[in-house]
Amino acid sequence: MQNMDSGDRSAGGGLEAALVTHRPMLLNHARSFLGPRREDAQDFVQDTLERFVTSFPQGPPPEPRCAGWLMTTLTHLLISDWRKQVVRRKALSDPAMAHTATPQPVVSLDSVRPPAVVEKVMEKVTPDDFKAAVATLSPKLRPVYELHVLGLSHEEIGSRLGIKAGAARKRLWEARRRLAAHLEMGVLGGDA
Repeated sequence: MQNMDSGDRSAGGGLEAALVTHRPMLLNHARSFLGPRREDAQDFVQDTLERFVTSFPQGPPPEPRCAGWLMTTLTHLLISDWRKQVVRRKALSDPAMAHTATPQPVVSLDSVRPPAVVEKVMEKVTPDDFKAAVATLSPKLRPVYELHVLGLSHEEIGSRLGIKAGAARKRLWEARRRLAAHLEMGVLGGDA
C-alpha cells in the first residue's frame, strides 16, 4: 500500500480498485449469509479484504479469479464462524458442557468454595469404577450414553437408535443422573 502514497498507483491502485469494485458484492453476500447478525457483515468483509491485501501485495489477480478468491475466502470465514456458533450452542444446551462453554467469572482466592460433591466423587473414581457404573445403565440408556461419548449429536444418536432427538436428549440426561448417583453411592458410600 506504500505505492499508493508515493504516487505510483500500479500495484496499490489495482488493489484499491479491486477492493472498491468488489466490496458491495461481498457485503451483500455476508449480509444474506448472516441473517439476523447482519451487523457483523462489515467485520467479515474487512477480514476478507485484509487477507486479500496480504495475499496479493503486488496487485490483484485478473478477473474472474479476483472475485472468485474474494467470495471463496469470505464464504470460508462465514462458514467457519457458523460452525463455531453451532458448537457453542450445542455446548450451552448440554448440561455437562454448559459450565465450560460459558465464560466464568474471575474468582478471588478469598472466595474459593469447598469442592462440590461431584468434584469429590470424580477425584476418587477410577476407570474401572466408571466402567462399572456405565455397565449398570439400563439397555435403554447405555447405548445413548455410549454414542454420546463417541461424539454424536442428539440428532445422530436418535437416528442411529430409531428415536427422536428429544428422546435421546432425555435419555442422556437420565443416564448422566444415574451415573452420578451410582458413583456418589459407590465412592462416598452415600454420605455426600
